[in-house]
Amino acid sequence: MENGAHTERSRFRSQLNMDFRLKVNDTSVASQHTANHFVEQIEVLQAELKFRIHENENLQRKLRDLELVHEKEMYGLAEKMKVIQQEADRWRRDLENAEMGYREHQDFNGHMQICDLKPDIPISQHEGMCTGCSNLTSCESLNSDSLGNVKEQQPYHDILIDMLPVVVLLTENYSNLFSFYDCRSRFFICNTLLSLQLAQLLRKVRKNFDAVACELSNSTVSSTQDFKTTFKRLTKCFTEQKECLTSLGQLIIACIDEECLVPSCGTALEAVNKRFASCLEDFIEATCSVIDMATEQHCTLELRTPNFLSVLTRRFGNLVNSGSALSSCLSDKVLMEHELPNATKKLRTDNECFASCLSSIVRNSSEVVRYLESLLSKVSQLDTKVPRVLSIECDNGSAQACKDEFDNPVIRRLTSEVANLKNQVAELERDKCCLEAEVGLSALRLERTKTTNNSNLPTGADEVNRVRSMYQAQIEALVRKVQMCQGRTTYFQNEIEDLSASVQVLDAQKVELENHLRQSEERVALLMDELERTRRGYENQLSSLSEHMAQMNQRIATQADEIDLLRAFKKKA
Repeated sequence: MENGAHTERSRFRSQLNMDFRLKVNDTSVASQHTANHFVEQIEVLQAELKFRIHENENLQRKLRDLELVHEKEMYGLAEKMKVIQQEADRWRRDLENAEMGYREHQDFNGHMQICDLKPDIPISQHEGMCTGCSNLTSCESLNSDSLGNVKEQQPYHDILIDMLPVVVLLTENYSNLFSFYDCRSRFFICNTLLSLQLAQLLRKVRKNFDAVACELSNSTVSSTQDFKTTFKRLTKCFTEQKECLTSLGQLIIACIDEECLVPSCGTALEAVNKRFASCLEDFIEATCSVIDMATEQHCTLELRTPNFLSVLTRRFGNLVNSGSALSSCLSDKVLMEHELPNATKKLRTDNECFASCLSSIVRNSSEVVRYLESLLSKVSQLDTKVPRVLSIECDNGSAQACKDEFDNPVIRRLTSEVANLKNQVAELERDKCCLEAEVGLSALRLERTKTTNNSNLPTGADEVNRVRSMYQAQIEALVRKVQMCQGRTTYFQNEIEDLSASVQVLDAQKVELENHLRQSEERVALLMDELERTRRGYENQLSSLSEHMAQMNQRIATQADEIDLLRAFKKKA
């Protein structure tokens, strides 16, 4: 009985072991089948991923080729702009030389002759001549109508536009200041050689200031780049002007020492003259320090830099202070000079005009300081509010003026191809991300199937978090790539627009300069015709006078013969 029960239990235990082994074998076979299926799927996905990567590389290569074509087109536009700029500069120089020569020989010399030969001109008329002389240095701005609608995004651009006329007036007042100083210095200086040197140097300084005023008046300002270009063209003039002003300061001090040797100069006037010489030296030194900002910073001139603006504001402030001190000392000097016994009305007029020009310089310098302080505050606000990022300066308002250049078939074709390639790259990147995610998920599942059994598999939440983190990392990488591609595309588009706008503006300037040159040539032709008519009139008058003199000589000879005959007849009678 007991043996039968033991046999039954043994048989039941063996049956249970057999059933467990069958279940384990079925589970291992199912796991192996699933693993093989995952391996096959991973191989297919890897093959498709390689194909997509190869296609992406081909598209990247094509995109680089298009970028090279873009760069060649931009280089061609840059070369074209350089040629047009050189031609425009040549026309500008020819026009300026013609206008400067005509103004110098026709108007300015006439004004100086009036100042020298008519000492009894009233003060109001003399000031009118001063105003007219200053107006001769101003010219019409080139292509102002075509650039009137250009709007710049910088908030300080309006301040620069408003400050430019004040700077032009400042240079004109400097020219008039040294002109009237030349007139008043002739009254005191007895040394002919010293007076001649002073007149020549003052003439050179006035010519440089007139050239600066004319260049600033003719400058077409549509962006801060135009300010850099304008001051870069004036670098040579500024350097020469600084040397002339340094020599002029030494020569004026020598002339003031010569004034102190005049017998009518008393002790009080001599002390005032020495103080005036010191103030004038400080004034010229402050002017040279302002000019230094243009000569030293012509390559890195940046009106948006707070350091540059603060230094420039401080130097203009020193110019205002030295000008005010010089004006105060000049008042005392003028009062004493007007009490001299040999003081003439012309001396009083020249002194009053000199003081008026100096006051105008101080006033204009104060306005420039006010503009610079406002500009500095704007730049400081921008530095505190806006972070430093890569920016490309372009005149977006010139799009209407450059419509023909934007409609260029090459540019439109390249732009459309770049857009299509960007879309294809984005689509391939999305497919690549999906394939990489699927490969990563399949590899993860395969690894889990091999290393773990069914009892300790991870939950669905852990798998979802892992997949989410993978996708987020890939999305961030794609976003960075897209931003880089968009930045490069925006850079190339803005650079093309900037070059096209510059080409259009230079073409318009060239046409304007040709018109000005043609008008100047017509004026010169008219003057030559008038000169020829005058010469012919004088020649006709001289020939008529010669004939008249010959007739008179013949009549005199006839009358002399008659007188001789009468005398002979009288003697015979």
